[in-house]
Amino acid sequence: MEETRGQRGGGGEAMDAAAIPPFDGTGNLPPGIYRAPLDAIEARFCMGEVRVHWGQVLREIVALAQSTGSVEAIYIFGSFVTDKAAPADLDLFVVMAADFTSEPVGGRPRSLFDRSRAALVWGICLYWMTAQTDRTPFLAAWQLRRDGGVRGMVEIQW
Repeated sequence: MEETRGQRGGGGEAMDAAAIPPFDGTGNLPPGIYRAPLDAIEARFCMGEVRVHWGQVLREIVALAQSTGSVEAIYIFGSFVTDKAAPADLDLFVVMAADFTSEPVGGRPRSLFDRSRAALVWGICLYWMTAQTDRTPFLAAWQLRRDGGVRGMVEIQW
């Protein structure tokens, strides 16, 4: 995966909405993984009724994942981080601690760890794994566009 300015790595400094690069000519973020806090992500991607809805869903998902005490990283990819006016869903990739198991998780957070249930409850596409597995190939795959091009994604920073 190619490193670009403002990406994870290097100094690890926080980014604001203006620091997430502009969309390229195809309406996508340039290739790379860009880190930004949730407030900056909302400022950049949550304008308009549909996007505001997805921003509210994103906030809920992040809070539920963090309530487990085991979330290591959350990545946003797909149409939500493009210039599409009304994305049909929210695509998320959640990395949990290496020793995490979903069995003891109860209540509303439990739905995060059942892909079909998460789609029904929130209308999202949520994939998760533990940090025991190398996330690199997954991150590379989710940066691929259907036409074979590569686009960027955003990692939520906290």
